Amino acid sequence: MNKILLLPLIFIFIGCGTPRSQLKGHCKLKIDTVDEFTKKRILQTREESFTISGMGLGTSTYVYSKKVDEKTYLIFHIVSPSAFSIHEGNNIMLLFKDDSVLEIPFENTEIADFTYIDGIGSIWSVRSYFELPENEIQILKEKKVKKLRIYFSDSYFEDDVKELRQDNIASVLKCIEAYQ
Repeated sequence: MNKILLLPLIFIFIGCGTPRSQLKGHCKLKIDTVDEFTKKRILQTREESFTISGMGLGTSTYVYSKKVDEKTYLIFHIVSPSAFSIHEGNNIMLLFKDDSVLEIPFENTEIADFTYIDGIGSIWSVRSYFELPENEIQILKEKKVKKLRIYFSDSYFEDDVKELRQDNIASVLKCIEAYQ
């Protein structure tokens, strides 16, 4: 009798269902709509923590993904206690666990927006969109990121990606793919 009960559990464990149906259960979209003017389908994941510095009081990054019809974007939300700007052509660099590097250039010059939060102080932030070609999507879905570097106009920020967050870029890209 135990063997009979164990068999269905083995199928569930090894993934009898399709990867897409499994992923849908583990990720939720923030946006899943069709634009009424353009008739384009828009999908967007929830934001995931990527790097957290100074117990959340230093420069930190968050990631999410957006798909508009056939274009896939990876969005970095960069938050800092200090003012910063990013120039077109500056890079975000991702160092993977296998020591390979992916450089993604900023497409626009951006100046961080200022927000004041009582009890915390000033917060500066930018949301940068990167349209990803298919080959970069595949790399980002397959590899774990161990370190991040972002070039600002006058310096750069570098931080280790904690083990529990090393799959967050892959996770948001796979989530978008699961809902196509």
